[in-house]
Amino acid sequence: MYQADGPAEPVDRTASPGDRLVRDIRELAVQEAARFRGDLAESLRRAGVGTALLAGAGIAVVLGLGSASAAALSLLESDRTPRRAAVLLAAGYLGTGVLLTVVGLTRLSAAGGRTSRLTAELRNLLTAVRAARR
Repeated sequence: MYQADGPAEPVDRTASPGDRLVRDIRELAVQEAARFRGDLAESLRRAGVGTALLAGAGIAVVLGLGSASAAALSLLESDRTPRRAAVLLAAGYLGTGVLLTVVGLTRLSAAGGRTSRLTAELRNLLTAVRAARR
């Protein structure tokens, strides 16, 4: 009889073997359901962190480009041509976005389950974007 946490009920020696089997199966099902709920909650928590990192990547790209562009561009133009200054600034923003995206995808992949499929789709999308840029 499988009992990881000890007997839930006292063993009834007068019960039929069929009744004992049904009770044991019920106890095992309850234990496995509790373990599954814990695993699912942990997986969802990790997926939430990965999703938040991806959202952070998007926010970093949008807000970074919008609010710091003018100041950084004028600073860079002081000793570079305007074109080189703009390219350097854009490379910095895109590098930050890529770094946060990779970290977020790694967290989603580690979460497993359905998020692994989402991670694979996002990786394929990133690969296609990189291939199209070349």
